[in-house]
Amino acid sequence: MLGLDRKVAEITGGPRGLGNNSMAEAYEQLHFEFSIDAEFIVLPEGDDIAVQGVTDSVVRNLGLLDVIILSAGVDIVHADECSPEKFCRVVDVSLTVHFSAARAAGKLMIAIGRGGSIIFVGFVSGFIVNWPNLQCAYNLSRRGYPSLEVSKSRTPMPHWPNSGCALWLASHASSCSTGSDTLIDGGYTVV
Repeated sequence: MLGLDRKVAEITGGPRGLGNNSMAEAYEQLHFEFSIDAEFIVLPEGDDIAVQGVTDSVVRNLGLLDVIILSAGVDIVHADECSPEKFCRVVDVSLTVHFSAARAAGKLMIAIGRGGSIIFVGFVSGFIVNWPNLQCAYNLSRRGYPSLEVSKSRTPMPHWPNSGCALWLASHASSCSTGSDTLIDGGYTVV
């Protein structure tokens, strides 16, 4: 169908919310409907070595790694109630953990020699302010995704390469789409 045969995927998410529900659904679809070897993982916070260990375990368990889908998030805190510590935690989970996971996956993909797809799943919060949720740390961290994604995509190919979009991005059909935002919001930003 989309050239996903014999692909191995690591799908990351958070302990709750969209990063958990949608990514668990993507895992179910990849694994059971399309027979893709996949693991759904909640990434450890603030520990680069543990993040590397998670990706290493996927390769150890499944033999290789072709796709990583990054979608972890953190509790949303109203701007008036957001301490500097909470602000840093939101940014750490949304950006630093994903940077570490993308770097770990990229190194393994290069070592394996098959290239691969590193997919950053952003949220509408990176493009607009969700009224009345004045969640500046979360919005800022989500807006950082496109920059992280574009920066990673500048590494020479083939080294850095709603679940339907994730399936397309994980397939050979998306191989010409590099460093771009794919906004899928059900029309929310049209308003």
